[in-house]
Amino acid sequence: MGVPEVSAAATALTDARGLLVKLQQSTLAEEHRSLVHRVMEVVSDAILRLFAVDSALFGLQEENTILQSKLDAAEDLERRIGQYEIHQTAAGATVYRYRYLPQYYACPRCTESSQQIHILQPMEDHRRGDYRCPGCSESYPFEQRDCVPLTATPTVQLGETVPE
Repeated sequence: MGVPEVSAAATALTDARGLLVKLQQSTLAEEHRSLVHRVMEVVSDAILRLFAVDSALFGLQEENTILQSKLDAAEDLERRIGQYEIHQTAAGATVYRYRYLPQYYACPRCTESSQQIHILQPMEDHRRGDYRCPGCSESYPFEQRDCVPLTATPTVQLGETVPE
C-alpha cells in the first residue's frame, strides 16, 4: 500500500466518523447511541493508526531514496574500478593500472579507503620514477634504482696515504 492508498483510507474513515457523529446527534435510543459512540472510537483509532502508518511509510520512502543513491554510487565506483587492474611496478609498488589507452595509474590506498580514484602524478623533485597521489600524498616508486653499497667508499687506516 502506498501513500495515496493510505490517504484515501484515512479520508474514508474520517467521512465515516462524520456520519457517525450525525447519527449520534439524531434521535436515537440510549442503547443505540452508546453503540454509535463505540463505533466512533474504533473508527477514530483506525484513523490514528493510518496516520502512523502513513508517517512510517513516508520515513521508509525517504530511507529508500537515500539507500538507492548510495547503491547507485557504489555501483558506479565498482564499474569505474573495474576499468583498472592491480599492477606491480618494477620497483615493487602495487598500484591500479588503467586497462585502456591512454594508460595511467591510480592510488590503491585512496581507492580502497576513501572510495575515490586519484590518478598518480609524477613527482617534480630529484626522485625520478616516483609518482605521488594528489589525494593522500603517498608516493609510489616505479623504476628500480641501483643501490650503491655503503662500503663502496675506501677505508683508510691511520698512517696510510689515500690513493689518488
